[in-house]
Amino acid sequence: MSTESGSLISGVICMVVTEYGPEMVANVSDLKEDQAFMLGAQLITLSGFTQSLEEDANRVIGPLPVKASPGTSSLLYFHTIENEDSSDARIVEHGSLFGVIMLFDESRASEIRRAIGLLEPYLKRYLHNNIVSVKDINPNLGSSLLTFIKEIVSKPQIRAFWYDTSQETPRLLEYKDPHAVFKDKDIIIIDELSKQILVLTSPETSAFEARKLHNLVNTTNMNLYRNSLSIRIMDSFEEIEPILHKYGIVAN
Repeated sequence: MSTESGSLISGVICMVVTEYGPEMVANVSDLKEDQAFMLGAQLITLSGFTQSLEEDANRVIGPLPVKASPGTSSLLYFHTIENEDSSDARIVEHGSLFGVIMLFDESRASEIRRAIGLLEPYLKRYLHNNIVSVKDINPNLGSSLLTFIKEIVSKPQIRAFWYDTSQETPRLLEYKDPHAVFKDKDIIIIDELSKQILVLTSPETSAFEARKLHNLVNTTNMNLYRNSLSIRIMDSFEEIEPILHKYGIVAN
């Protein structure tokens, strides 16, 4: 299998499940069209996604072998999209399953496992913003998606969050601009390059809420990064301030 130098992901195949079964809507890979379709249909069937859309949607599955291309492995990611024109009432109500199959050289499996935690949140955001309906599927979909995925796995990110207790269930909210955070709120910084999470609890946060915050951080590390990041608890703003400065983050 030929791969672009330095690129972890070498190709993508996109599938959509309609009332007629799996359909391939993009193949930007070294696989022939029939091979790519068979791979997509087989992986969807083997994974059982047509039976359980809600349970495993928005999750990367794999690595899985690619029989048609020895030395190649794959990852799967599924996302539900609107399909209001379907003749199947269930699909009209619940949507069609849109699958992204990412191909890579199996010799890089260890790198891929570390990258899975990066792929999940960014793929989810990209697809929710760009592929909402079957009407959003276009001829440039595969190439645009492959470019985006390559950027994800090649460029680690700095992400900033704060702890929101305004809802019944507390949650971590991500800043749209990671370079500006609120000084009076809990500060959670994820550094994907150095593979660590920095946590500073606000003096206004109770011990009970602090425990829930730390549990959320642990859950985020597990769900998004497969526990590959270390967690560093900061004791004061003075301790985290020079680190924020290093990242170019301003606390207001």
